[in-house]
This record gives sequence, C-alpha cells and structure tokens, in this order.
Amino acid sequence: GTMNHLIGRKVMEMGLELRSLSRDGAFEKELRERKEGMLAEVYRMLVLNLGQPPREFTWRYEKSDSTDIATYPEPLTPKAFYEEVIDIELSAYVALFNYPGKDYYENYALEMSRNIYDRPNLALLNVPIDSIKACALRSILDSTAVWFACDVGKENYGKEGIMMLDIYNYDLIYGTEFEMAKKDLIELGMITPNHAMALVGVDTVSTRATKWLVENSWGEDDGDSGMWHMYNDWFDCYLFGAVIHQKYLSDELIEFSRKDPILLPPWDPMYALNHLE
Repeated sequence: GTMNHLIGRKVMEMGLELRSLSRDGAFEKELRERKEGMLAEVYRMLVLNLGQPPREFTWRYEKSDSTDIATYPEPLTPKAFYEEVIDIELSAYVALFNYPGKDYYENYALEMSRNIYDRPNLALLNVPIDSIKACALRSILDSTAVWFACDVGKENYGKEGIMMLDIYNYDLIYGTEFEMAKKDLIELGMITPNHAMALVGVDTVSTRATKWLVENSWGEDDGDSGMWHMYNDWFDCYLFGAVIHQKYLSDELIEFSRKDPILLPPWDPMYALNHLE
C-alpha cells in the first residue's frame, strides 16, 4: 500500500511536470525523452520494492494423476510459457457485461481503457443477466471455469461462504424496505465490481442453475474452505460480467460481439465496471 501510494504520488507529480513543459513550448521529442526518464524512475522504485523481474523461470507443476511434482524440461520466458503451456487464443473470449442502464446487445468500448498503447480499448457486450447465466452454465457443464467480476462485499456470510440476497433481514430490524434497481445502484456508485473470482461448479434443478460454486483467492480460512456458494438472486444483482469462450455463446451473441463498438467516455457509469482493484 505504501509503495502504491508513493508511486501514485510520483506519477501525479510527473504528469504535472509534463503538462508544464508542454505549456512552455517544449517540443514533442523533448517531452518523450523526459517521459522515458520518468518511466525509468518508476521502474527503479518498483525494483526497490519488488526486486528485478526474472527474464525466465523454471516451471514446476503437479500432475492430475499423481502427487509427484514435475518440472518443465527447460526454463521459460513469460512469452514462451504462454505459447507452449497455456496455448489459448485470447481473442476467442468475449467479455459479457450486464448494465441495465445501457441498451442490450450492443458492443461498447471504453475510451482510454487499454493497458498497452497499440492495443484496442476494452470492449464489452452488454446483455441481460440471464444471457450471462446461460453461457456460464454451458461453460461450467463443459468443465471450463469462468472468470467473473462482482461486488464481493454485499450480502454475504463469510464464515460459511454464502452469497445470497436478504441473508440479513435488515427490513425487519429497521421496519422499512431497502429497494433499489441494479441500474440505480450502479449509477449512484452503491455497487461496483471490486473483486474477481471464478465459477467452477453449478447446482441445477431441471437443467436450470439454482446456485453456483465459486473459487476465491483469499485462502482456505475464508468461506467454506476457500469456496463460496452463490445463489441465483445474488448472481442477478451483484455480478457485473464474465469472460467466456465464444464456443459457449449463441451465434447471435457472437455476431453482436463483432459489431463496431460504441465508444464511451471515461465519465460514463459503464466505465466504472471496467476498473477492478
């Protein structure tokens, strides 16, 4: 936290300096050279805290049919690890999001959301929550976990790992109702996608999902030995989106995802759905 605070403060300071240089008539070449120096300073601060990033590493893993630890035959760079071990086409995945404040079945791009200069902005296909649920169900039943974003802090019982609406009966305690639509909760900043987890299982009745098994990253001391049980009503209200392979999407959704996206400015409420801590 201290590192993030100090680097964030330094980056703000650097941004002000660049703007000042530009106002004073500095040429683009001079600004770019100064920016390179600033990035080097940030890199140095990161190394002091976290160490020099390795150029390659030895990958060790446990085989599914054995408790023995196997070692990959040669050291790997991060790129080689992706190409030789992961070997998936990232472009085959679609980010499905649910924001009732925007038209459904539209593709939206978030201006300035890209993390790499020469890559496209993040694109989200806005769909009804039931569409996300149907695609996630097909993926889970095919033994493929699903990454999702949610507001993890709302209406859950951490000791047993249960996420369910009205798990605490505040209406009865206070003698009033707490009723607000998901659209309004998002636009007022009452709920935000502040955590990501993985759907790894599903409970079904008559082929319909009733609750979901969630794998979290907080260790075995949280939830039900690290696992959480998400009910459908919680899914509807607090799950914002999921990244799912296109083979689990309908042909219609795939076509919608290929539409030219509508560009949204950084102050649009949907933009906040992209920022996970």
